Amino acid sequence: MSQLLPFKHAPAVVILGITILQDAEGRYNLNILHHASGADESKKPGNWVKRKSTQELAAELNAQVSKTTLHVVHGGEESGTYAHELLAVSYAGWISPAFQLRVNQAFIDSRTGTAVLPVAHDPTTQALVKLLLEQDAMKHDLAHMQRQVAETDAKVDALVSANPPQGKMTPIDWLKRHSKPHLPPSVMDIFKYECRQLEEPEMFQPSGVRFPWAYYGVYTLATAYEKATKQLSFIEEAQDNRYRAEYKRHLR
Repeated sequence: MSQLLPFKHAPAVVILGITILQDAEGRYNLNILHHASGADESKKPGNWVKRKSTQELAAELNAQVSKTTLHVVHGGEESGTYAHELLAVSYAGWISPAFQLRVNQAFIDSRTGTAVLPVAHDPTTQALVKLLLEQDAMKHDLAHMQRQVAETDAKVDALVSANPPQGKMTPIDWLKRHSKPHLPPSVMDIFKYECRQLEEPEMFQPSGVRFPWAYYGVYTLATAYEKATKQLSFIEEAQDNRYRAEYKRHLR
């Protein structure tokens, strides 16, 4: 087995005047490598890490060096994806062959002492690196929050669906039940307003839900829909005659 490069005390690597930062284990920050490449969002480290071939490569390298060679830090000032030199070169090759050659040469230059380092850790360069890291951390945090919101919405929908008052529905649940098209916010506001005009809402607050939902009878919802959209609202055929009688009675 060939001798692999040590993790710690690895020399600094500079690409296009940007020093590729390392973590305490000597792994290189792939997010900064990505910024140095100028590649688009599709080539971010997160997409490369998800690949089966990347996982297999990292697992093989882990076994050879008996260390974790690929590490992702979520949130904080050190947020990012860190990788062993061999994985960093592989990641560069995934971005483009030309960039892989540039990164490979940068590692060679760093060991031979021919690398052109930023002068005295140029403050402008270091500030740029810090901003890029903070930007990546904020994007990650935003994506995490969006996933949490989606998960919470799904839980709320499940609670409301499982615990509706008998014979009552929310305007949104009624639209879903009757396969109505998505309403623009302005029309939805009119729809809800007409519901309140026709019937006193029954407030219901499922366990674990912060705000109560307003529930209305199915005929109120159908009538309010017609008033808001100026379209006839058909419901299930078995209820159609009863609905029309109720609707005509209401219009008198």
